[in-house]
Amino acid sequence: MSMLLAAGGGFTVTNVSAVIFGAVIAGVASLVGALMAGFVAFRNEKSRQQDAKLSARQALLREEAAGFTMTAVELAGHAGALTRDPSTPEAVQALRTANGNLRMKYQTLLLISESLAVQESARLVLRAAWNERQQALGEARKHPRRLGPDAAVVKEMRAWLEPFLKEVRKELGVKGDLAPELED
Repeated sequence: MSMLLAAGGGFTVTNVSAVIFGAVIAGVASLVGALMAGFVAFRNEKSRQQDAKLSARQALLREEAAGFTMTAVELAGHAGALTRDPSTPEAVQALRTANGNLRMKYQTLLLISESLAVQESARLVLRAAWNERQQALGEARKHPRRLGPDAAVVKEMRAWLEPFLKEVRKELGVKGDLAPELED
């Protein structure tokens, strides 16, 4: 059985051509569906990879910020010990080594952190550490202490580290505030 389409009779549809036409439509629909599924899978995979990269960078930032903080406190400890006791070559070398390590960790933070506030606050910690180093070595300070001239070296360093840690927490997306330092 055939059907006549168009007024002039230019196109005849048979059962065979209807089946072929239906198969073509089904094939096109399957192809479009497969392409859409592939696109969604690609988008999900790309999103997953971006999330993995962000998580890896944040883990690295967390580790480097902790190392920077630990090294700054270590330097302050060496500076405080050197200030209290007469200078020995070992104590001076320990202070200089801690200063070099802190500078290296600062450079690493510059490469990892995307936050200018983190970078600037780390720079202020580095400057405060340098001032403590200079004073411990008997040299003049370039900048006054934040907590006053009689503040303990480690306490002074922690005062400079607090803004740094707050900024790192912001970049990491940590909610809430930083617990205040306890009074000695």
